[in-house]
Amino acid sequence: MKPQSIQRGISSRHARSGGEAPDIGRVSRMHNPDLLASDGRPRKRKGKSKAAANKAVIIWSSVLGFSALCVIAAAFFLWLRPMLRHQAGNSALASDRPDQSVRVASEFPSPSSEETIILVTQALANRDPDRVADFFRMGSSNVAEILAYCADVGNRDGKFTGYEWLSSLDTDELLVEGVLVNYEDKDMVPRQRLALLTPDEAGKWKLDFDSFSRKTQPSWDKLLEHGAGQAVVRVIVAPDVYYNGPFSDESRWTSYLLRSPDTEVLLRGYCRKDSPEADVMKRIFEDGAQIARVILEIRRVKDGGKLQFEITRVLARDWILPAKQMGAPVLPN
Repeated sequence: MKPQSIQRGISSRHARSGGEAPDIGRVSRMHNPDLLASDGRPRKRKGKSKAAANKAVIIWSSVLGFSALCVIAAAFFLWLRPMLRHQAGNSALASDRPDQSVRVASEFPSPSSEETIILVTQALANRDPDRVADFFRMGSSNVAEILAYCADVGNRDGKFTGYEWLSSLDTDELLVEGVLVNYEDKDMVPRQRLALLTPDEAGKWKLDFDSFSRKTQPSWDKLLEHGAGQAVVRVIVAPDVYYNGPFSDESRWTSYLLRSPDTEVLLRGYCRKDSPEADVMKRIFEDGAQIARVILEIRRVKDGGKLQFEITRVLARDWILPAKQMGAPVLPN
C-alpha cells in the first residue's frame, strides 16, 4: 500500500489579439487606439493583464497547495503504516482463536480476571531462578533463557502499557486462560504478547513461556536468511490460492499463508491433500474462521521458492503445545 505519485500538468496561455497592420497610406479611423503604443508595438489593456495575472496566481497557489497536501498526506501515511501493520498483527493475536462456546472439562477452577493478571505480572517480574518453575510452563526452554527473556522485555517490545483479559481460550484438550500484554516501542508503535496460562497436574496455573515468546526453532533468521531446511514455527495461518513451482498442482496440494508477528515476511505452506495434516488444517477452518494460530513443522522441498514450505506436521491448534505433544521431538537451534 505505497502512496501513488500524483502528477498534474497545467498550461496557461495568454491570448494575444491584434488588428491587421495599418496601410502605409492615410488612416482615416482606428477602432482600437489603445492596442498600439506610441512606438507602434501592440499594447495590452491594463485591466485584462491584471486579471490574467491574478488568475495565474490563483492557479499556481492551488497547485502548490495541493502538492503540499499530497506531500503531507504521503508523509503521514508512511509514518502511520508501521502502526497499522502492527495493529493488524496484534488484532490477530486477540481474535484468531477457537470458538469458546464449549469449555474443556476440568476438575480445576479457572482463575478470575484479576487473579489471571496477577499471575502474569508475577511471572514476568520474577528474577529468581529458583521460582521460574513456579510461574512458568517451561516447555522446551530453560531457566536461564526465560530469565534473560523477561529481563530484556523493555529493549525488545518497549514500555509496558497494560493488560487485556481474554478469558477462556480452551483448545486441544487444554484448559487455557488468555491475557494480552500491551507494550509500546520507542516509535510509539503498539506491540502485544499473548500470555496463555494452563494448570499443571496439581492444578497450579502457569504461564506457557514458549507461546508467550512465540518460540521458533531454529530462529527466523536462520530459517529465512540462512536457508535452514526445516523448522517448528508459531504462525498465524490463512487459506490461500497461490500454487507455483513444485506446488503447482492444485489437485495434490492445499495452499496456506503463514505469518508471524516477529517477521514481515509472508511464507506459503502446502499440505498434501488427503494427508493427516490436510485433515487437521481443514477442521481448523471448517467453522468459517478466516485465520488461526497454529504450531507447524515445515520443511523445504527441492526446487521450491525461498518462502515455500511443505507442512509436514500440525503440532497444535494454538501456540501452546498440549500435554501429549510436550515430548515431541524439537529441532535443534
